[in-house]
Amino acid sequence: MSKIRGDPKQIALAHPTRAQMYHILQKKDEMATVELEKEVKITRYHLYHHLKQLQEAGLVENHRDQGRAKYWKVTEIIEVPKSTSNTTPTTQNDWVGKIPNELVKLLEGGGDIEYIPINSSAVEAINAKTAINSISKELGIDIELPFTFVPGGILVVSRGR
Repeated sequence: MSKIRGDPKQIALAHPTRAQMYHILQKKDEMATVELEKEVKITRYHLYHHLKQLQEAGLVENHRDQGRAKYWKVTEIIEVPKSTSNTTPTTQNDWVGKIPNELVKLLEGGGDIEYIPINSSAVEAINAKTAINSISKELGIDIELPFTFVPGGILVVSRGR
């Protein structure tokens, strides 16, 4: 399998925990590791793992004023992808506005739905995304799935009889 390539900053922010941490750090001048750990509610090991990814992407940096405490701050402000941010509350019916009118017409016309779940493994998600891109190309449909798009399932809708 080939390596995934893309903007390192967007790749770093594609993970929901890193996007959440980055969003929290954007709101403060700087934050101690202990404070960030309490806010994000993950183990120290995982916290440092995610901070390292953000740091390598050039999004955050740390320093020590005195003692052992590390303080983190954002070095570059970029927009956090909305699909990965856990910090923005959504209303119960936000998804309704995302349903294409063509889908509604198919269902109102007697169409059936089949749902194909995609397990959380990276291999299955990559294979599903590749299949979606191949099908759309074969049908002459220009579909631009964002790099950070991870399919959780596929809906297949039939035409009504």
